[in-house]
Amino acid sequence: MVEELPTFAKYGNFLIDPNTVLERSGNSLIKKSFLKLEMLLKQLETNYSHEEISKCKLAIQNLKCFVDPSSIKSGLYLQHNNLFQKIIGNQFGLANTTYLEPVLYLLYSYHFEVDEKIIDSLNEKFSNLISRSLHVAKNFYSKLPILVPQSQKTLELILALLLSDHVDENIKLRGLMVAHGENTATSIQNVVNSSCGTYIFDALDMPIDTGVEPIIDEAKKLIASFNTTEGFILMVDMGSLGQLYSEIKSHLDGDLLVVNNLTTLTSLDLALKMQQNISFKQIAEAADRDYEIGVQYYEGFSQSPNILVSCISGLGIAQKVSEIIQPFLPSDIKVIPVDYNSLKEKIKSKEWAYFDRTLFVLTTLDILEPVEFRHMKLYDLLDASGENNLKRWLAPYMTSEEIDGFSQQLLRFFSKEGISERLSFLNPDVVIRQVEEINAKYESYYGLNLDGKVKLNLYMHIALMIERLMVQKNAEVKVEPQTEAEKDFLKISHSIFQPIELKYNIHISNYKISLLYELFKQFINK
Repeated sequence: MVEELPTFAKYGNFLIDPNTVLERSGNSLIKKSFLKLEMLLKQLETNYSHEEISKCKLAIQNLKCFVDPSSIKSGLYLQHNNLFQKIIGNQFGLANTTYLEPVLYLLYSYHFEVDEKIIDSLNEKFSNLISRSLHVAKNFYSKLPILVPQSQKTLELILALLLSDHVDENIKLRGLMVAHGENTATSIQNVVNSSCGTYIFDALDMPIDTGVEPIIDEAKKLIASFNTTEGFILMVDMGSLGQLYSEIKSHLDGDLLVVNNLTTLTSLDLALKMQQNISFKQIAEAADRDYEIGVQYYEGFSQSPNILVSCISGLGIAQKVSEIIQPFLPSDIKVIPVDYNSLKEKIKSKEWAYFDRTLFVLTTLDILEPVEFRHMKLYDLLDASGENNLKRWLAPYMTSEEIDGFSQQLLRFFSKEGISERLSFLNPDVVIRQVEEINAKYESYYGLNLDGKVKLNLYMHIALMIERLMVQKNAEVKVEPQTEAEKDFLKISHSIFQPIELKYNIHISNYKISLLYELFKQFINK
């Protein structure tokens, strides 16, 4: 439940009006420092390296010299400070972060903000790389008066960046405590997180005089912001809250353990095991054996029909592919990015129950072992046989047009990933759209329907050819077309490429077109 904020009267008179932006121009030094911080945050978009992160943190800490001692007597500051200690210091067990609060208040009082494009880009990065820190930051700012929405989003990112030095991002499992009473669950959360010295558990208090529905809604909102693929532990007090599991299990992407008697001792035992990254299965088995209380354990990557995506290069690519697929599917089918090692472990130990609701698995490497589920390599989706498999597997859930749209989006994604690594200065998004138009003209002229792998090859070739011609003025190699088909290809190609030549001030020679003909001729000469 969202806690009602204390009235400002309880904190004395304001010296700073939360609805009025402080004038930066009066202090040129602080203005320059804010501009520098904005620039450093922008640089993190494209270069999320340890060096750039350190520069950013240092720039934030250097703002401490601008903290006005008189401002810490204001009602707004007292509220900011009180909530920082209560939420971040106590509930999330990060008491050693109080030194950060004055600088964060400075940014808060000045309504510091950056461009929304920077916010969106960093929010995506942080959600993948420092998700626990970002969750703590968002929880804190959700309790403060919103000054400017864009400023709040900016400050969430800044606080998350600073907290990442103190929050253990390696903890894989997620845990939630729920109990009746005004502060029952959050009091145990305070003790457990503080004892562990980092954020392990979330907590929701449920007033005695309300039903279970509001707490179910709050729990679902929390779960929606978590990665639960590694497992989720729900601790509840006795009584009606025990029904929570039946309401939330379909919203999880991994296993669920329900401990139906919330106590400080049991919570601390579980938290220490989570902190040591003991596997979910070991924790669940020990709980069932050692606790003289109700324990329920539910297996599966998801209780809903699902598609698993696993990439050996990490969860980042799997997450992006999942985001492409999900919008095309009905809401009751989940697309879940899965750690490759976790997937291999399940296969090795033949834990087929995990795949009971899995429609199929997409991977970047072949699964060579015999398995009891359907699977395919991601890149095989781009050829005819892969597309046919996809249409057959998804036919009960998607129309043919939706599947074609999905295939096109996936092709664009793979093209962009590959081209981005090789282009020096051209915008991959722009170039890919232009190359798609070129390819569509060839397909229309020759009546072709090329599969994804062929298109990917063409996209890469044409995009890189355009950039090379912009930076290299090589002497033209003279070639003569050998056949009528090649003459026709030469003629139509000059027409197709004319807009590109004008746009980029380049000349595509007969030699370059003859190389392109080598890629096309196997299809147009049939």
